Amino acid sequence: MQLSKSLEQLIRSLQQAKYRNQHHLFAAEGLKTVQDLVKYGYNIRYLITTHEAENLNFHLSSQVEKYKVSRETMDRISALTTPPGILAVFQLPVIKNSLFPPNNEWSLILDGIKDPGNMGTLIRTAHWFGIKKLYLANHCVDVFSPKTVQSSMGSLGAVQIEKIEDIKSWTIHALNSNYPLYATSLSGKPLLQFKPNQPGGIIMGSESHGIDPLWSNYVSQHLLIPTLSNNPPDSLNVAVSAGIILHYLLNSDIR
Repeated sequence: MQLSKSLEQLIRSLQQAKYRNQHHLFAAEGLKTVQDLVKYGYNIRYLITTHEAENLNFHLSSQVEKYKVSRETMDRISALTTPPGILAVFQLPVIKNSLFPPNNEWSLILDGIKDPGNMGTLIRTAHWFGIKKLYLANHCVDVFSPKTVQSSMGSLGAVQIEKIEDIKSWTIHALNSNYPLYATSLSGKPLLQFKPNQPGGIIMGSESHGIDPLWSNYVSQHLLIPTLSNNPPDSLNVAVSAGIILHYLLNSDIR
C-alpha cells in the first residue's frame, strides 16, 4: 500500500504528546524495539518499512496496515536522525493511577524525571533487574515520547507502569501496609552498610531537584552512593544511580 499524505502527517504528529493523546497512538522504530513491543502484547495499527527492511521475523495480525516506502519518505516521518528503516504505530496504552503500593516486591518510583533519555534507560534498567512495577510521580516525562521509546529498547512492554497522583495518600498506605521506602541522599547511609530486611520502593528523583519533600517523611532509609573521586561531580546520573542501587539491594550475594 502507498502511504497517504494524511497518514504521513499523522505519524509525524505523534512526536508530540498532545497528538499521541488525541489519537491514542504512539510510534516506535527499529526491528528489535518493534518486535519486543509486539511480544509484550502491544497492538500495531500501522507498519511502515523501507525496501531494504521488508523481511520481518514476527507475526502480524491481518488487521495491521502495511506500507513500503522510500528512504526519503522514511526520513520525513522518522523521529530519528538515522532511521533504521522500520517504524510501527501502536495503540497507546492507558497508564493507570496507583492507589496502593505492591505487596512484598521491589518497585521503582520515579519522581519528576523530565529527561526522555533517562526515562527510557530507567525503564530498561528496571527490566534488567526484574522490577515488575514502576511508578511515575510529579509529572514525569511521557514514557511514550519517541526518545523514551527508543532508549527503552522494547523494555517498555516488560514493566508495568502506573502513576502516583497523590503522594501523601500513597505513602500513608505504604506506611500502613509496612511497605518500606528508600531514597538516595548525600546525607544518607552508605549503600554498602545497609542491609534491607524486606523489599520496598526505591525512589529516584531528578539530578537537579532530587525527590519531592513529601516523600521524606515516609522514607525508611536514605542511602548514599559514596564517591571514590577526590574531585567528584555534583551529582550522579539518575539512571546510573538506579542501576547501582538495584544491583546492590536486589542481589543478596553481595550484601
